[in-house]
Amino acid sequence: MSTLRLFVYSGLLAILITGTAFAGGYQRTEDGTTRVWNENPKAGDLVTWSGARDAKGYATGLGTVTWFTPQNEVETGSGVAAWLRHIGRQQHYIVTSRESGIMVQGKFEHGPANAEPKKKGRTAPGLVVIHSHGHGDHTAGDKQFRDMPNVQFVAATPAAVQKAAGISRWPDDSGTIDLGGRMIDVIPIPGHNDSSIALYDRVTGNLLTGDSLYPGRLGVSLTDVPTFAASAARLAEFARTHEVAHVLGTHIEQSRTPFLDYPRGTVYQPNEHALELTRAHVIELNDAFLRMKDKPMTVALPEFTIVVRSPQPTKKSSN
Repeated sequence: MSTLRLFVYSGLLAILITGTAFAGGYQRTEDGTTRVWNENPKAGDLVTWSGARDAKGYATGLGTVTWFTPQNEVETGSGVAAWLRHIGRQQHYIVTSRESGIMVQGKFEHGPANAEPKKKGRTAPGLVVIHSHGHGDHTAGDKQFRDMPNVQFVAATPAAVQKAAGISRWPDDSGTIDLGGRMIDVIPIPGHNDSSIALYDRVTGNLLTGDSLYPGRLGVSLTDVPTFAASAARLAEFARTHEVAHVLGTHIEQSRTPFLDYPRGTVYQPNEHALELTRAHVIELNDAFLRMKDKPMTVALPEFTIVVRSPQPTKKSSN
C-alpha cells in the first residue's frame, strides 16, 4: 500500500507520497482487541477490523480491514514561544487502504477482494509543492524545495499554476491535482494576489483559501476590487455545489469578539478566533462584494473585514 500525506503551512501545500518498507508482522487493531497481518508495517500505521476474532484474538471470517495514519496536527496561536501561547490542536487521519475478504488467523485466506499491489523496499518520495498565492510571507521557504530531488515545484504565478493544474482558462476555469485516486481541486481566485488560488480536498471536504478568506483583515488594492469580487462569486458558486467541512485560511487576526481584530504586529493573541470558517462565510464574502457594487469600500463583518487599500504611488527614479 502507499501512504498519502498532505502538509499545509502558511499557504504552502506540499503533497508527499511515500512507499512502504519493512518486513511483515501482526498488529493489533486500534481498540487493542484483534490481531491482523501487516505486510509492510510503517511507523504510525493504525488499523480497524469490522469482522469477528477467534479465541486467540486473530481476525477471522468475513470483514473489512481499514488502514490509516495520523497526520500533522493543526496548531494555531500567537507568534510567541510555544510554551506561552494559546494553542488549539486537532488530530487528522488519512485512510491509506481499505480491503475486504475472509480472514484466517488474521490473514486474508485468498487475498483481499480489492487488494492493492504490495511494495517491498522503500521507494523515492514524490513531493508536489504549490502555494495559495505569491506574497513573500508565503514563498520565503521556496529555496529549500526547489533544490530537493524528485520534487514538482509549482511557482506562485498564474502561468505555472495553470499548467500544473491543467486549468483551461485562467481564472474562469478550475483544475485538479491528481494524487493517485485522491483529487485536489484548484480554484483560481485572484484579487488579494494575481496568483491566489483555493484548494479543495474531496476526501476531507476542507477548502483552503489562503489569504483570500480567513478570520482577519482581507486586504485588496482598490484597482483589484473587481477581480476579487469576481473571484468571491466563483468561490461561492463552488461552495454551493460541494460539501465543505471547514474553510481554512492562513492567518488569524480576529478575536473571538465579533467585529474586533488584533492590531497589525500583535504577537500575543490569547482570545483569538478559531482558524476554521464555514461555507456561510464564503457566501458572506461574496455578498459583501455584491453590496459594494461600483463603490468599493472597507467592509467590517463579524468574523473578517474586507480592507480596500489605495494603490501605492510609484516611486520616481533618481536617474
